[in-house]
Amino acid sequence: VLIFVESGSVQSGGQLAGIKKALEKAGYPTHIVGVPAQVRDIENALKKLESKKIKQAICVPLLINSNSEIFERLAYALGKREKPPEYLSAQNDRQANAAAAQERQMKGKNGLRLEMPVKSPVAIDLKQVKTKISTKLVSALDDHPCAAEILLERVRKLSKKPVQEAVAMAAEGLLAPAAQAAWLETGRNVVRRVKEEGGFADCQVFGFSDNAPQAIREKQAAQIRNFVQQQSRERRRVIIVPYLMNAGGFGKSMAKVLSGLFYKIGQEGLMPHPLIEQWVLEQVKNNE
Repeated sequence: VLIFVESGSVQSGGQLAGIKKALEKAGYPTHIVGVPAQVRDIENALKKLESKKIKQAICVPLLINSNSEIFERLAYALGKREKPPEYLSAQNDRQANAAAAQERQMKGKNGLRLEMPVKSPVAIDLKQVKTKISTKLVSALDDHPCAAEILLERVRKLSKKPVQEAVAMAAEGLLAPAAQAAWLETGRNVVRRVKEEGGFADCQVFGFSDNAPQAIREKQAAQIRNFVQQQSRERRRVIIVPYLMNAGGFGKSMAKVLSGLFYKIGQEGLMPHPLIEQWVLEQVKNNE
């Protein structure tokens, strides 16, 4: 088994170790790979499985949505789609142009043109994995019942009177317009269940990313602010929770977006949670 998890997920280190231990106890040699992953990192993990005479690797992405950019990038790297996502090619072109710009002649202190070797941005890896092992990429969490169950648990920790409360779930914002409709439809399925089972007056999902271009980031921020302002006008208490696997930095981002507004905010992502381990084991066993 290869478990793909967003790089820098220090909050979930303990759970990841527990998932690995549970899988290996069940007889599945397991390796954890950070995403976005360079192809060589995936190949190195697969080589370790090859050395154990493994013939198939079940690849489980610990990601929110199968329509996300990071999932599409992983699918391409594993050869599950012929061409790289359009956004990835465009992003690579932007980085290549930035690298070229950095390598141009620069002015010296005396106005002379100097050739200055500058460290260039790392180009996105557009290669695909080469391996003797068969790989099977399973879906991300999507609208599996455990997603709504965990989110509802997070919201209830902050709730007082659900019928007088509105919930905003903030997820990683999409940069590729083509993927937004499918992503949001899955997200709305989760939100609908949280609203109905929790008895809240309203519940919506929003995309937001600090890494998005300024114009997109400002549009995403405006959508969240408008929701909070509208709910406040209707005298509803607003609860905001991260619809993310790991919520590192979530509070700071929302504080900037919602400066001057009143709301209650959660700081826990979907991990760590026992249901995530159950979901991973379920995914592996159902895809042997």
